[in-house]
Amino acid sequence: MGSAQLSDRVGEGAPEAGEPAGRRGWRAWLASRARRAWPSSRDKRAALRWLGAAGALALFVAAAWLPWEWSFIDDTNVVAFSEWQERLHGPVGGLLPAAENLYRVDRVWGLFRPAWWISVMPFYQLPVGAAHSVRLAEVAIVFLGAISIVVRGTTGRVRAALGVWTALVVLSVGSLFAGVWYPSLQELSGLCFVGLGLLAWRRPWLVAVCWLVAAWFKAPFAWLLLAFGLLLLMRRGTRTVGAVAALAAAGTLAAAAWFARAGWYTRQFATTDVGAVGDRAFDAVRALARPGLVVLLGAVLLLPRLRWRFDPPEPQWPLLAGGLGYLANLLPWRVEGYYAGPFVFLLSVGALLLLRDIRPLSRPRLAAALILPLLVAAHGFGRTVQQGWNTHATVTGLRDCVLRLPDDVTVGFNRPEGWLRLDEIVRRHRPDWSGRVTHVPDGGTAGRTMTATDLPVDYYIHQPSYGPGSPSLMTGPVVCRTPQATMYEAVI
Repeated sequence: MGSAQLSDRVGEGAPEAGEPAGRRGWRAWLASRARRAWPSSRDKRAALRWLGAAGALALFVAAAWLPWEWSFIDDTNVVAFSEWQERLHGPVGGLLPAAENLYRVDRVWGLFRPAWWISVMPFYQLPVGAAHSVRLAEVAIVFLGAISIVVRGTTGRVRAALGVWTALVVLSVGSLFAGVWYPSLQELSGLCFVGLGLLAWRRPWLVAVCWLVAAWFKAPFAWLLLAFGLLLLMRRGTRTVGAVAALAAAGTLAAAAWFARAGWYTRQFATTDVGAVGDRAFDAVRALARPGLVVLLGAVLLLPRLRWRFDPPEPQWPLLAGGLGYLANLLPWRVEGYYAGPFVFLLSVGALLLLRDIRPLSRPRLAAALILPLLVAAHGFGRTVQQGWNTHATVTGLRDCVLRLPDDVTVGFNRPEGWLRLDEIVRRHRPDWSGRVTHVPDGGTAGRTMTATDLPVDYYIHQPSYGPGSPSLMTGPVVCRTPQATMYEAVI
């Protein structure tokens, strides 16, 4: 068939100048035009990244509009402090005076956390919904950091399997999420910067900076930075970064020890009793149980090979050493609840990195291998979500319950600190409220505030997780119930 006949079938007229003639030439020409019109795989990946980023941003903006509330730990006190500094010095000018004030407070408490001193004003000047959205973004960064470091250098089904396995392990670290419903906790902020360091793993200077910021939120993260610095010292090309990182980590640990020795808070709760430390070690094992089970099930079903290499520097070693150092740092203190999140995350992701060398498997085999880890992680995450919902719903439920009460009433609450935070939350919603929330110790019948004692109460809130309460104040009608607390009309 001639080129003129072919051109009649394709379109009118002969090929333009420079266009190929003949069947093979036409096919090549059409294929090249199609390739130019259709985006390349690189362009599609870039578009997917931008689409994912836009979708995540939309979700975080939407999350800010949910009915969030400040928690019963620290928040309203720090909000009032930030507002005071803003009135005195302005939203930007108050940053350094606020940091100086917080430094002086933490000298008394015994806590070394300079990143928190600087971040308090920017964070607590946000509306409560936006602040919680920031915390959700920090959780997302923790996930992205863990997944990126585990799947690096892999492709195809192996990459997908490692990504899912990592996400399930992190999902099972329930204590990681406590920073969402307790925004004042620094554990999640530190883990966010650990995640940023993992995302920047190819740039040792940036990793060191991120992990130093993490250590300046929570000092025990300095063990992670120290292990990273020592690992970099093993290679000639990274010895400068390693030396700086190790020195910064050692300085942070020394400063934290100096603050702790002089602080009443750290001296009051720390112990060297062997029995108490043993109990806390058992608590640590319990905190590691669920993520450890997800790691173990994946290892048994995916049959990976252990990665023991030291050169080039592998991230599993600083993560494992940093996790052990963090745990050892906490054993004289506390390791349950939200305290456990950092060392459980570091040890779990470090273990995954040791086991990431899995062989290519068929799609059904990969799916079957991940079913059991998925069930374990989903069960644990469900309990975590329920706990977070109950915690937040208790705050909002008690807030609304008190706001419905008549003016000039006295409410007793058996939760230390919680009574003060509830009083402050109510006043933020109703500044002209003339009532008060007081603390009633277990077994007592009268309330007390920061300035008054022996106050008769009209209503009484009992939260069982903070003690047996005062039975004599729980004989009246129930005014309202929340997932974790009940309000009674006090009848004495």
